[in-house]
Amino acid sequence: MNMIHIAIMDDDKSQLSSLKREIARFFAERKLECKIQTYLDEGQFERESDKFDVLFFEINLKKTDGLEMARRIRGRSKDLMLVFVTSMVQYAVQGYELDISDFIRKPVKKIELERALQKIVRQWSSRKKKKLILKTAKGVEVISINEVLFVEVLNHALVYHTREGNFQIRGQFCNAVNQFMGEQFQICNRSCLVNLEYVTALGSDYVEIGENRLPVSRARKKELMEEYKNYTGA
Repeated sequence: MNMIHIAIMDDDKSQLSSLKREIARFFAERKLECKIQTYLDEGQFERESDKFDVLFFEINLKKTDGLEMARRIRGRSKDLMLVFVTSMVQYAVQGYELDISDFIRKPVKKIELERALQKIVRQWSSRKKKKLILKTAKGVEVISINEVLFVEVLNHALVYHTREGNFQIRGQFCNAVNQFMGEQFQICNRSCLVNLEYVTALGSDYVEIGENRLPVSRARKKELMEEYKNYTGA
């Protein structure tokens, strides 16, 4: 299992620290890798949500409607695992309508948190099974398809941009396209393939993935927009 990226948001600092500590302990005891980022500010949390695999968050917030925030996040990503951590049990039904991974009631009990984390680990492991083997100048790299942000042709080489770094190999663009058939990837121009999961903005002639702005050709514009809408349910 590769490293799992987790974000936790709560406007109560003590609750935030406690949950981070317990999640870190769970992964450390099982010798599993995780990276945890905490947020007190719900706006920053929502803006950066696409950087993570799992979101734990309180939905009963002082400044924001947490349920509406969850809907917006889910609208941008179908694969992101969401976990509500709240004392507001009446939100459970709405949460499962958004296909959340779990609902944890406050005060958080160790047994309930571990049950939720075990479920997340199982889901994560099943998603990470499909791998790519890349033969780079430095050796062989094995990466998960879900870790790939986009692939582009640069100086007659294929560059795989991933969450863990960039990998350059010799090869043709058509080979990269074939690797991702049946997955959530779309061609945006004749030398670039993007993972719809990580798209943060889509303009008339460009697509953004984080800080990367990539050109969209006229020939690919309509199909890309339609596929993105289908993928996000927008």
